[in-house]
Amino acid sequence: MKSIVVIGLLLANVMPGWSQRQVISLNGEWKIEESIDAAKIPKKFTHTVQVPGLANMAMPEFIGIDEFYGIEYIQNSWTKSGQRKIDANPDTLKIGYSFQERNYLWYRKEVELKEKKELFMLKINKAQFGTMVWVNGKAVGSSTDCFSSQYYDITRFLRVPGKNVITVRIGAHPAVLPKEVPAGNDFEKRHWTPGIYDDVSLICTSYPYIESIQVAPDIYDEEIAVRAVVITKPGTSEISLACRVTEWKSRSEVAKSTQKIKPKGDGQKNVIDFRLMIPHAQLWSPESPFLYVLQVSTGNDDNSARFGMREFRFDTPTRRAYLNGR
Repeated sequence: MKSIVVIGLLLANVMPGWSQRQVISLNGEWKIEESIDAAKIPKKFTHTVQVPGLANMAMPEFIGIDEFYGIEYIQNSWTKSGQRKIDANPDTLKIGYSFQERNYLWYRKEVELKEKKELFMLKINKAQFGTMVWVNGKAVGSSTDCFSSQYYDITRFLRVPGKNVITVRIGAHPAVLPKEVPAGNDFEKRHWTPGIYDDVSLICTSYPYIESIQVAPDIYDEEIAVRAVVITKPGTSEISLACRVTEWKSRSEVAKSTQKIKPKGDGQKNVIDFRLMIPHAQLWSPESPFLYVLQVSTGNDDNSARFGMREFRFDTPTRRAYLNGR
């Protein structure tokens, strides 16, 4: 049975008037297939798997899906007696040795889009081992990241309105990665399980596009330092950021401001730093985990970040940890 997501681009669940961006979850059932070759998309997909999840949960199962020895494990004298014999000289191995007859796994999902947007960003929160993306059979890009999010601009590859096929290739084991790419060293790890192990979503929005927001609280001056990364399209003369802070649970507004800057160039990333006062801020602690939400809008796109007003630090003279000065 085909897995099809039908998307009408409904409004996201955020504050009224602050909902320019729609984020569509692509979690759920995906088709999955294996290969030795890295370049050719499989013609048939005979397995299914849940995303987020790991490839050893596929149905029907892939035999020996996580059987891999990292070089650290092979060289570990404490595990020598329990190791399987490998058909290679350990001194010639850069990352490790795979017992599998596969190098790659391919994830496939059909997505139907009904409404055009200026920008469609595919976000893969985390996947091992590395990702490469195709949309409707055309290569979009690749990443070797195993522990951080990957973003792919798939706008020009989509058919809108229409049905689209998103294909994500991941490595079946760490040996497909370059030696310098961290995949997680472990001297005792015998199984390395691949998979898209975090959320996958489609961000549907317009420029100026807010790529990220970072919040750093200052409890003594009762303010937050904000860094927003905004991407503009050619011809943009000014970026206007409307910002507001609300209490997370009550949604009561506690602060707001507007920031106006000139972009540094056409179609480039703009790093915008500013501060917002949070008067009479309620501090976060384990006993009182009070949270705020910062919302930022360009008028065409919006993004948000949840945060707590707290300071955690280590003090060298006393050799103690301090939370909010205590």
